[in-house]
Amino acid sequence: MADFKKKGTLVTSFIFFLLGGIEYAVILPTLNEYVHTFTDSSFYLGLVLSAFSLSGLLVAPIFGVLHDKLHKTKLMLLVANCFEIVGNLLYFFGFSEYMLVLSRFIAGIGAGVGASMLAQIARTTTEKERSSAFALFMAARQFGLIFGPGLNIFLEDIDITIGQFKCDKLTSPGLFMAFVWSVFQVMVVFLYYDLPFLSDLPSTDEVASSGPSSSAIPNGEVSAPLPSKEMADVLTDGDTEQTDLPSTYGSVNHPPATHIRPSKLSKKQKVMALLNEEIVVMLASTFIFFFNQTALEACLTPLTKLLLNLNAFGNSLLYCLAGVEIVIGFVSIKLLSKRVQDRVVLTIGMLVEIGSLTVLCVFLPIAGEDQTQYKTSNFISLVSIFVVQVAGLPFILVANVSLLSKLVPEEIQGFSQGVRRSIMGMGTIMGPLWATGATTTPIAFSTVMVVLFTIVQIMIFMSWKKLAEPKREESLRPRLTSGTTVDVSDEKSPLLDNENPSM
Repeated sequence: MADFKKKGTLVTSFIFFLLGGIEYAVILPTLNEYVHTFTDSSFYLGLVLSAFSLSGLLVAPIFGVLHDKLHKTKLMLLVANCFEIVGNLLYFFGFSEYMLVLSRFIAGIGAGVGASMLAQIARTTTEKERSSAFALFMAARQFGLIFGPGLNIFLEDIDITIGQFKCDKLTSPGLFMAFVWSVFQVMVVFLYYDLPFLSDLPSTDEVASSGPSSSAIPNGEVSAPLPSKEMADVLTDGDTEQTDLPSTYGSVNHPPATHIRPSKLSKKQKVMALLNEEIVVMLASTFIFFFNQTALEACLTPLTKLLLNLNAFGNSLLYCLAGVEIVIGFVSIKLLSKRVQDRVVLTIGMLVEIGSLTVLCVFLPIAGEDQTQYKTSNFISLVSIFVVQVAGLPFILVANVSLLSKLVPEEIQGFSQGVRRSIMGMGTIMGPLWATGATTTPIAFSTVMVVLFTIVQIMIFMSWKKLAEPKREESLRPRLTSGTTVDVSDEKSPLLDNENPSM
């Protein structure tokens, strides 16, 4: 049963991030046309795009704090999905441009629960396997971005009326995503579980040293771990003369257990923990990553139109190429993270971005706009820069999320991921705005990007020692989980099995 819960939670988490990518890829292609059915102002297009990021920016820290206090990720996920469903239904109804803005704002509230999901992953994986786990879930979103555009093929042909609402290529993405999120809601109910945190599970050396040897236990197995609340009561009750464990922990007889738990952080300490030098560096790299990525996405279409005269199909091929390249990058990180620290992976990505953007600084001012004479050279140069720049993105993303989770105290994992999600929202809002200068002021556009990346990389080098992955006690001591034997060779049952990942 424990193995079923672990696999069910893993699959459900993967699908959550997958659907996030699919929603973006399904709605974005027709959004501009949809907005222009109500107004000719391009202002509302930017407003609709920003509304989704803005709501996520506002609610992500709230979801994070609730996760730290309640430890009820499943409940929060169920509530957040309701916002996704309602938001997409309103997008389908689409009475006006204001309704579109409201619909994406509400849907963005649901997306904000991603902070709690990442915190849950951080608390149920060991530090050694965490980078691989985050690489897997970050890749899920990219899979959605790759396969999402393919869903528009059949959505474009829909032209029916449901009651008084017209369902066509513009409104059908909202109805489709509302249906998909509803199906996912059922999956969450039956497959997603709030797995026990590794810090709440007893370590194998505690059980082995405080009780009889494994040979005295039938089949050498422990039936199930204590619930976290009961375990906390047992571990902190140092004055208890006898603890009646047989009724709750199989046939293992333990003497009174003592355990020193860290004192809880005050609200001020929680906030100050995020102002530490190494955390500020991680949040800065978060901002520059999403600022750069969204600016790249926003400026690619006008640049390819100006320099290569590519149509929508050609741009779709470029985005698919980027998606495949990013997925390959995530697979590479999964292998690389076993051998090098996250700070090295982060630096690799940053240096790749700085190099490609530096070349872009040189290319954009001298690129020939005469598409007949310069089309071949422009194509080779722009696509090469694009490919190299995309290659560095997964290294920054995975290393950033993984290293941040290792540097912050476990008590504020949810809050820290929520703050990170807010910083991400700021980047996704400001990036497209800055990208508007790609065709009008190319030198300023590309130079500022290089300067920002260089500043963050200097910050990384100056904080290099503090960015080392901490050697925490819980990461060094094996802990028992459900179905685990006392034999130290079978240490734990983590969320993600590095040897045999189940998908």
